[in-house]
Amino acid sequence: MWRGTLASCLPGERKRVDGPTAGEIRLLQVRPVKKAASRAHRRAMTLLEVAVGLLLLATLLVGILRAFGQHSRQARHARIRLEAVAVADALLAEWFSRGGEVPGDDEGEVPGHPEYYWRLTPLEEICDEELDLGAVRVDLFFLGEKAGRSGEEDKKKLPFDSPIVSVELAVPLSRR
Repeated sequence: MWRGTLASCLPGERKRVDGPTAGEIRLLQVRPVKKAASRAHRRAMTLLEVAVGLLLLATLLVGILRAFGQHSRQARHARIRLEAVAVADALLAEWFSRGGEVPGDDEGEVPGHPEYYWRLTPLEEICDEELDLGAVRVDLFFLGEKAGRSGEEDKKKLPFDSPIVSVELAVPLSRR
């Protein structure tokens, strides 16, 4: 039976160990366990691992591109809305500089901004005959690619169901 221990041996180190008899001494060499085959296997990636990695990368790339596209559309729409508010303000300032008279036309192109179109809608429910006051709503539409063209064909294509800016004005009933 062995009476010594090999627990404190380092790989490649020689250590005295008591043998089966008290007078006999043996020298043992501790050798490391070979794991070269498993290390070589872990260094290289399999074709399946590469395919899964490329699939994950492609999915991430598609997600990033979709998010960027959505952000670009939202930023463009926000810029158009901000510009439309400024155009509506300029249009109302022009009308009120002429004595506060709202034009008699029901719709028209915004002067100096051919990409915008306005429409007046009388609001019958907001009317006070005692004060001689009524209300109209001014809707502003963005024409975009149709800018600068005029004619009935283009007016039929306008998105009249969704104005970009709406302003309600109190006007004298005689001027509505």
